[in-house]
Amino acid sequence: MISYELTIKHFDYSILSKEHLSTTFYAALIATCISFYFIKDQFARISIFLISLGLGVYIQRVDWIALPYILALASFIYYGLNANHRLLRGWMFLLAIIASIYLCLYPKFGLYPIPGIHNWQVAKNFVFSHQALPFSMTFRLDKFLIGLFFIWFSHRALTNQGSWRGIGQSTIVAWFLAIIVLIPIAYFLQVAKIDIKPTNFFFVWALHNLFFVCIAEEAIFRGMIQPFLNLKLQNIEGGKYLAIVVTAGLFGLFHFKSGWSMVLLSSVAGLFYGWAYMKTKRIEASIFVHFAVNALHFLCFSYPALKF
Repeated sequence: MISYELTIKHFDYSILSKEHLSTTFYAALIATCISFYFIKDQFARISIFLISLGLGVYIQRVDWIALPYILALASFIYYGLNANHRLLRGWMFLLAIIASIYLCLYPKFGLYPIPGIHNWQVAKNFVFSHQALPFSMTFRLDKFLIGLFFIWFSHRALTNQGSWRGIGQSTIVAWFLAIIVLIPIAYFLQVAKIDIKPTNFFFVWALHNLFFVCIAEEAIFRGMIQPFLNLKLQNIEGGKYLAIVVTAGLFGLFHFKSGWSMVLLSSVAGLFYGWAYMKTKRIEASIFVHFAVNALHFLCFSYPALKF
């Protein structure tokens, strides 16, 4: 049954104008990420990033005490991907993964956040239809930085080398296959049903989901964990496929607070994200497949999930 019933039909965009300083800050962060695809000079990149971060300090979304922690995260990711000394690269890589997963998961477990970062909750307990669970959305600087630093420092990002040509076909194929497989599983697990939502909330949701969710999660799993496993399993027949499967399983477990049905669904989705990355060797392919799956879920199915 197609449902058009919404508890909240439209997002009140006046919230963004009332919080114009916060809106400007988070828009500057998004612009910083996008600018790295056009600006290759490292001095210019550092300047752009510091200007954005300085704005956060000015409007008190970021306190000075947070800056050493931000520098530490940047150092872990940079040296974990680029250090010449193998031992240093290994330890930094491990710290990068641990820190990144912690930053993604700490709100779900009531753990301590990075001191001095004041994230912005834009939506709280939205209920898109009578059959869906409530949804809240927070623009999280700490999680955003994981993706930004990976895009900035990794040779597996198109910001630093390569061209967009060649990733389009693999991205479309992976998304199409993912949808064909995921929809029946979601129905079988009773995680989602058709629930088309004519809501203007999609626009702000899309910016949040792409820049503050998908990029960070893909940086961790397809950007760091899958290539590491692929390297370790390269002498095993089918090692690159095993790396995809193991990474997808870890990605599924990453969602275990949402229930085992979501673990299974996320694991299956992760197979297609991993395949897109394997085919292109570029993180943007898995990011776009991830985002496109999420967008279809948001627009056409129960979001974030059916009530149990």
